Amino acid sequence: MMKVYPVITAHGISDTDCNSPTHVSLIKLQAWLQDCIRNQVHFETLETVKSSEIKSAACLTFDDALSSILNVVEYLPSPGTIFVVTDYVGKLNRWNGQPSWVTEEICLSWSQIKELNLQGWCIGAHSCSHPDFNKCPTKQIRNEIETSKKTIEDQIGQKCSHFAYPYGIAPRIAQEIVEEYKMVGYGTEPGWVGPRDPLKCLPRIDVYDLVRSGMASDWAWSEPGQMDLQIMKYKRWVGSGLRNIRRIAS
Repeated sequence: MMKVYPVITAHGISDTDCNSPTHVSLIKLQAWLQDCIRNQVHFETLETVKSSEIKSAACLTFDDALSSILNVVEYLPSPGTIFVVTDYVGKLNRWNGQPSWVTEEICLSWSQIKELNLQGWCIGAHSCSHPDFNKCPTKQIRNEIETSKKTIEDQIGQKCSHFAYPYGIAPRIAQEIVEEYKMVGYGTEPGWVGPRDPLKCLPRIDVYDLVRSGMASDWAWSEPGQMDLQIMKYKRWVGSGLRNIRRIAS
């Protein structure tokens, strides 16, 4: 039987006690990591999880490769995975389409990315410019996937086999291209990775939901039921709608 495990997604790390969908509190993240250790969760990279014989494995991934993740490296029990926006390496995370409420932050440099890779971190692609694939022609989607993959391979000297869809948006054509390049794709649909999930778009759980008290707080070590996942999807839909209303009103 194929291993069932959670792939957890995060972005930046905040030095305050407040959380947002893109920046989780370092204090709350540290407390959550301690809960994971108490529940015997063993963290793996996306490259090592399938071959691991440990049943309670989980993968911690960081989208956008923001520099603030360096603040948490020393607290992690093992390396994680970084998804890099290649055109913004060493630059501010102000790509076209970035919501104004997102905290402004410098992305990791290539030297920092290479150093983490030497420490065992897996480096995946997150496109070149972080566009909304629903608004891109096929040619641009292909270029975003192919070029980001090649750039990472040229920089770190290793195969890049993992791709996280920008904003979690994975139209069919993007999934087909990821599959064509023999990469594993990751969206933001909540859930654990299981034997029926297509490799071109695997589910992930947002650490923003895990560090807060509530129904998802134990999903790193306890697989959620279908009803829990439906409730989470509904909450995300409502939250997304409210953010759009605020954006239009501002």
